[in-house]
Order: sequence, then structure tokens, then C-alpha cells
Amino acid sequence: MKKIAILFSWALAGVITAQDAALTEKDVPKKVVAARNKKAKALKNKKTTWSKNAAGEFVAELKIGGNAAEETPPDQTLTARFKEDGTWIETENVLSPYGEKVKKKLVPKNIQKACAKMADGGPFMPGGVTIKESPSGMTVEASCGDRVTFDKKAKVVKKE
Repeated sequence: MKKIAILFSWALAGVITAQDAALTEKDVPKKVVAARNKKAKALKNKKTTWSKNAAGEFVAELKIGGNAAEETPPDQTLTARFKEDGTWIETENVLSPYGEKVKKKLVPKNIQKACAKMADGGPFMPGGVTIKESPSGMTVEASCGDRVTFDKKAKVVKKE
């Protein structure tokens, strides 16, 4: 009985770790790769890593900038999620708290202005910025005095 319990627990552990295991692009369905090429072209890069999360979604991720040897974080981490049939779920771009130039380049100007107004003279978007795009639209989460989420028209969607 103990042997069966041990074998079962090993098998269960193998299934759990396999769900988040790294994949090669060859392991990813062609429909998913085609959707990535259409919806998240920046992830069409040989440094892009693939994985499959616990929800069964295929996740493509690319870290841009930074230096692992010096333990500096990437300037951006770009991630896209897809269903197995190739349906695009979401693209997320997390910008480093230290990359002011990157923030000024990637965050829409109207959102930069709205954030600066809310910060009332405070520092330019301190902390990280998260830009998300999904079929329902784009949002930008940033520090503007408070942690704020804007829609693409710079309307406040959420304030923490």
C-alpha cells in the first residue's frame, strides 16, 4: 500500500511540474505560433521562451534588457497568452521601475499627461508600469501618487 501511495505522489508531482515546464517552439501548436506571429510580433524572437500554465494556456515570454550576471532586472518583460486553438487571450508588457526612457516611449502620451496631473509634481511614474492588451482593450497600470489603472483614453478604471 505504501508503494502505491509513493508512486501516486511521484506521478502527481510529475503532472504538476510538467504543466509549467518550459517548451520549445516545436512543442507549441502551429495555430498558437501563427497567432503569436500576428498578435505579438515582438515575441517572434529566438530568445522567447514558451511554457504552458496550469490553466492549459500557452505562454510566450521575452525579457528585454537587464543583466542577469549583474542581477539587474530586465527593462521590459513581454508576455502573451494563447489558448490551445490559437485564440489570443492577452499581451502584457511589464516595464521596469528604472527604465524611464522605455516608459516615455511605450506609455501613450495621453496617459503620461493624466498620470503627471494626478501625481501633482511628483516623480515620473515611479515603480513599474504594466501595459495590457486583450480583446476587450488596452489598460495601463502605473504609480501616479496612487496605483492607477487607465484605459487607452486615459480614463481611470481602477485606483488603489
